[in-house]
Amino acid sequence: MAFLREALMPLVVLAFIVAYVSLTQNKPAESTIFPYTIMIFIGALAIGILASSWKLKDFYRVANEEKSRAPLVFALSLLFIVGFVYLGFSIAALAFLVVSLIALGTRPIPSIIISVILTGGIYLLFAIGLGVSL
Repeated sequence: MAFLREALMPLVVLAFIVAYVSLTQNKPAESTIFPYTIMIFIGALAIGILASSWKLKDFYRVANEEKSRAPLVFALSLLFIVGFVYLGFSIAALAFLVVSLIALGTRPIPSIIISVILTGGIYLLFAIGLGVSL
């Protein structure tokens, strides 16, 4: 079961790559060269993840599986999207990062410090560096 959980996303990515390539075959090369380059890179990473998952599938069978935190992170991501709309980027990102890091096992004080630095850095990058309003 753990192998399927690890292999699901790379398989979905590879399916999207195949669909994209098949839908854009008749487009001019100038408009598809950059997406194709990115698709090759992402496809190679997906194949690498599949290979490592296949190689470690016996390890997953032997190791004790801890409860997955993926549903929690997904729910927090949805709350971030809602918070972004109603509270703005700074508050939503700071809250999301703090709660996510604590939920994933980081101690509270480092979580707060990391969250403040990342949120401030992203804000500075977009608001001041790129001139995009967040």
